[in-house]
Amino acid sequence: MKNITTKDLKNLIDDKSKDFILIDVRTSQEWDEGHIDDSRVKNIEVNSLLSNPSLIEKNKDCYLICESGGRSSYAQILLKLKRIETVEVKGGMSSYRKL
Repeated sequence: MKNITTKDLKNLIDDKSKDFILIDVRTSQEWDEGHIDDSRVKNIEVNSLLSNPSLIEKNKDCYLICESGGRSSYAQILLKLKRIETVEVKGGMSSYRKL
C-alpha cells in the first residue's frame, strides 16, 4: 500500500501546479471543525466513498486522509479490492495540524 507523510502532503499542497485530489474521509462534523483549505480537497465520508467509489476522479492521483490514519487505511484497503489505487496520508489531520 502506498502512503506519504503529512510533510510530503504539505509540500504537495503548496505546489499549486500539481493536479490531484485529497479525500478527507472524516465526518462532516469533523470537517466543519477544521480541514485543509484547498480546492483539491474534498470531504467524502468513508462509508459514502466505499459505497460509491465512482466519486474518485480516475484521471488524478488520489490521496486519503482522516483524523489519525485508521479510516483512511481502511478505505485504501477496500478501494484496492475494487482496483482503485490511492495513497494514504500517514498520521492524518492530527499530524498535519502540527506542521
